Order: sequence, then structure tokens, then C-alpha cells
Amino acid sequence: MIRASVLFLQITVLVFVGVWLASEPGTVTIIWRDWRLDSSVGILVLSVVLIGLGIAIFYRFLRFLRRAPSRLLASHRLNRERKGYRELTLGMVALAAGDATEALLHARRSDKLLGKLAAGHLLIAQAASMQGNKRLAKQHFEAIDGEGNAGIARLKGLFEQALISGNDEEARHLGEQIHAKKPDADWILLQLFDLQVNIAEWAPADRTLNEAISRKLVEPKTGKKLRSVVLFERGKLASELNDSHAAVGFFREAHDLDPAFVLAAIEYAIKLRKDGKKRRASSVLEQTWSRIKHPDIVKEYVLLHSTGLALDQFKAAQKLIAQKPQDPDGDLILAKYAFDAQLWGLTRN
Repeated sequence: MIRASVLFLQITVLVFVGVWLASEPGTVTIIWRDWRLDSSVGILVLSVVLIGLGIAIFYRFLRFLRRAPSRLLASHRLNRERKGYRELTLGMVALAAGDATEALLHARRSDKLLGKLAAGHLLIAQAASMQGNKRLAKQHFEAIDGEGNAGIARLKGLFEQALISGNDEEARHLGEQIHAKKPDADWILLQLFDLQVNIAEWAPADRTLNEAISRKLVEPKTGKKLRSVVLFERGKLASELNDSHAAVGFFREAHDLDPAFVLAAIEYAIKLRKDGKKRRASSVLEQTWSRIKHPDIVKEYVLLHSTGLALDQFKAAQKLIAQKPQDPDGDLILAKYAFDAQLWGLTRN
């Protein structure tokens, strides 16, 4: 409405000016060499206006010709991009529907139209992975370039391929890279912990598990049991390296986290016995025995409190087992020591 009003006003002004010029008296004479031109003022002004309009139109036409190739190229590129992104979208839809062949077809068309985009590489890699073509999947995951989410997508794809191939060492290395680049990614922690455990990387596994526990990705009770096992393995490793002080610390922490963990209790008690701390060793074994009846606990307790004679061994075993009388497991273990000491009546009982 406003544009129409402005156009109407412009036409009105032009008509008014044209009528005014036509009604004005007077002539104009132009002499150039042998040429003479006589005209009225209105005609002259009209001629000048028309010439100006002609020049303006000619200038616009030249500018259009100069810009036409770049506009055509831009239009062509825009059409290619539109088609490319459409193929990319169709490929993602096909992938979500589980049709890897169709997804791969659209992804390759997208590659031709858009060039080697990260999204195209990712689509081809995922479709190839769905088809079981690990070589093609890895090739396109490796081709994804860039930082931020593109870089994480590349590492995540290679990480999953390493898991599929059973290459724990490579998967662990990639998992640690993902964790370093994106520390807030919760999904990687438990998988990384499993890989570190599989290749006996106990110190990194301990750090990863601690982080998973602090983020509440593991239930507190389960977390304590898992960490107890990891600390036990760290203690064994320290023992192999003749670092007795570190080993005792790891075994103690493992026992404190899970007193029912028999292996940790026994190893801790052995270290304490060798250091001359028999009372503390007895306390550790008694604490574990109160939770779980295991013959190895009695065996270590007997070593701690007997001279090696069968009767002394029976008395030591009886002292521990008597903490929970009338327990079938304890009675069975005690019967073995009574038999060795040739205490036939007690054995029969």
C-alpha cells in the first residue's frame, strides 16, 4: 500500500512538471559547427531526461552482464548445496531406520555434491559399520577432520571400531584421548575402566573408577567392592616390585573398603605378620571371618598362632572358629584340624 502511494505521487509530480514545462514560453537555440537546433524549453528538458534514462538503463544492463556469471555460479552452488544437504538428511533417516545400504547410497551422493564434509564421512562410516565393513568404517572415521564435536565423533567412531575388533590396547588409548578432550563425557568412564582392567593398568583404572564413583555412575556398594579389587591388584603389583610399604597401604585400604574380601584380608595379614604386627593381623582375620567362613582365613590364622604342631594348630583354629559356634562351615573346617591332631572324639562330634 505504501509503495503504491509513493509510485502514484511520483507519477503525479512528473505529470505536473511536464505540463508546466509545456506551458512555459520561450525557445532554445543550439549551434554546433554547421548544425543549428531550435526547440522549446519543454522539449529540451524532456530530451535531456530521456537521454539520462537511456544512459542509466544502459549502465544497469552492462552491470548485469558483468555480474551474471558470478550470480549463475552462486545459484548453481546453492542448488548443489540444497541437493547435498537433502541427500545427507535422507541418509541419516535411512541409517536411523536401519537401512545401511540406502544410507550409504545417499551419503555418497552427498559427498559428490558437498565435498568431503565431516557429516558425510560420519554417515558413511556408520553405515559401513552397520554393514560390517570395518575397513571402510575406519577409513572414513579417520578422515573426519576438525576440533570440538567433530574431533570427538572421530575418536568415538575409532574407539567403537577398536572394541569391535577386540583391540583393547588401541581402544584404551582412544578412550583416554576422548576423556582428555571431553572430561564431562560420562559414557566413556565405565568402558574405559573395563579396558584398563583388561590390560592390568591398575593405577589408571583406580583413577577412572574414583571419578565414576564421584559422578554417581556406580552404586556406592558396588563401587567399594570394585575399588577393593583394584587396590588389591595394586598391592600385588607393589609386592612384585618389592615396595612393601606401598603394598601394605593398598591391602589395608582394600580390606577397609570390603572386609569380606578374603584375598585382601589374607594378603594384608601376611604383610602384618612379616612386620611383626601379629595382634593387628589377628584382628584383620577375625573381622573377615565374622563375615565369611573361608578355610584360607583359618589357615593363615593357624600360621599366626601355632608352632606347627597339629595340636597347636587345632587350638588356634578352635580359637577363631569359636567366635561363631555351631556354624556348619566352621565345624567342618575344625573337624579337619581335629582329625590331623588325632582327636577322634572331637572329630566325630
